[in-house]
Amino acid sequence: MEQLTKLSKDQEVISKRLAFNLFFFYTKVNMTFENYITDEEAKGDLLVRLYEQTMNLLSGGSYLEL
Repeated sequence: MEQLTKLSKDQEVISKRLAFNLFFFYTKVNMTFENYITDEEAKGDLLVRLYEQTMNLLSGGSYLEL
């Protein structure tokens, strides 16, 4: 995600396919966390990090400074 953020910085348009794949990836990871990670604090930390990186990527790097 961090590498993709760097590569897509300053680009105004992303393909629908990339948007779909990012959403699908986020959803799959979230479901996997729900099924396999029992430590709620660790799960929350991982989901927040994934959310932040996804938002940072989609905002062109302006959402958060990670």
